[in-house]
Amino acid sequence: MERIKGFEISEHEKSKRVIHLKIEDEILDKFDEEDLEDGISKLKDSKDKLRDVESVIDKINIKKDSLYERKDHLDKHKYNEECDICMENSETILQQKEKVEADISHYQELFTDNDKTRLQLMLVIDSLKGYEDEWKNYLDAKDKEDKIDREISQLINKLST
Repeated sequence: MERIKGFEISEHEKSKRVIHLKIEDEILDKFDEEDLEDGISKLKDSKDKLRDVESVIDKINIKKDSLYERKDHLDKHKYNEECDICMENSETILQQKEKVEADISHYQELFTDNDKTRLQLMLVIDSLKGYEDEWKNYLDAKDKEDKIDREISQLINKLST
């Protein structure tokens, strides 16, 4: 039988019918499947982490907004210096303001830390974006190769009957 470049063809000794046909240079050989799977896994993990971090940032911002509103309310508080009860209340208000300011500072630090993490994750995701396209190419190639294998099998079945 004539040799066809890129194919390995086996034939029956006596009948000379094709009994096996294989593509020598398979389409998928051009892809590093392990590297692709690893890259896609890292990309998915990073996207999941980013979603979680963004959710935490949203919650921090809500808490900060609430604290700023509370601080604003406490700042607007007025009292009469000649009233003993008013003066006692003002000390409590000053303590509350200090606590609110400490909480604001704490949540600002949390926000800063989470925002740094968010930016780092965005950089990682950006660096892994190429894996998404390559993964799509790999899946397309795999589908095409599977289709070719099925068609070759059908062809062999037809030729052998």
